Amino acid sequence: MEEVRNSADIIATDCPSDEGNLTADALIPKIDSHIRSGEFSEAMKLIKSILEKEPGNCSALKRKLLCDLKIKSIEEIQTISYNKLSELDIESYINSAPEESKSYFSDLVRYKELRSEINTTSRECDDLRNKIQPKYKALDDVSRKEARRELFSWDYGENASYPTILGPIFFVVVLLIYVYYCSTHNNSQSSEIIMGCVVLFIPALLSVPAIRDIIRLLTAPRMEKEIEKKYSDFDSSLKSKTEMIKVKESEADVLFNKICGV
Repeated sequence: MEEVRNSADIIATDCPSDEGNLTADALIPKIDSHIRSGEFSEAMKLIKSILEKEPGNCSALKRKLLCDLKIKSIEEIQTISYNKLSELDIESYINSAPEESKSYFSDLVRYKELRSEINTTSRECDDLRNKIQPKYKALDDVSRKEARRELFSWDYGENASYPTILGPIFFVVVLLIYVYYCSTHNNSQSSEIIMGCVVLFIPALLSVPAIRDIIRLLTAPRMEKEIEKKYSDFDSSLKSKTEMIKVKESEADVLFNKICGV
């Protein structure tokens, strides 16, 4: 019994057994050896031979649990897939176990339920994250940070670009020069207008990106609020479900330690 203390034979602790049943006592070490070697079918044959004589033998039931899950120690229950755990008929163990050992398997039932709830809630969280994902793209599109970067920053390298604020500056400089020119020359008003349109056409085009960025800066707070409002239900649901998972995981950890005798 000592050689399986940290795995299959958690087992012996608080587990009633018939010391007079020499057959069971002789088989248990062999069962443990098969389990440690991963020979679950061989272990199951010996377990069944015990349970045929003693349906409520707690040590045999706990080893049967390991064989059903195909794990070498009860500690591995935390890492096995939910699908494998969900297929386990723990209720049959509760019905077979002696009264004083039913709580061990009842804890397993609750652990299985928690794993199911965590698994379901995690999928719901993934769905919510997929629904929320466009929010971050939308926030980037109206971002004041991006507008400021385009207005005032130089980009070097393959995608080099100049600060868009240079467009309006260039426009103002050209406009001032043109106004000065008009004030020092005696031209008709109509010719000045035509010439002004021609002279200021390119500076005006260069100013368009800056005007766009300035509009983005001014409208960004309102747009960000609208985006946040649009996704607020998803955000609150995700936060609530994430907190719920933390609570359930904490409860599952407590049960896991209890099951493992920690």
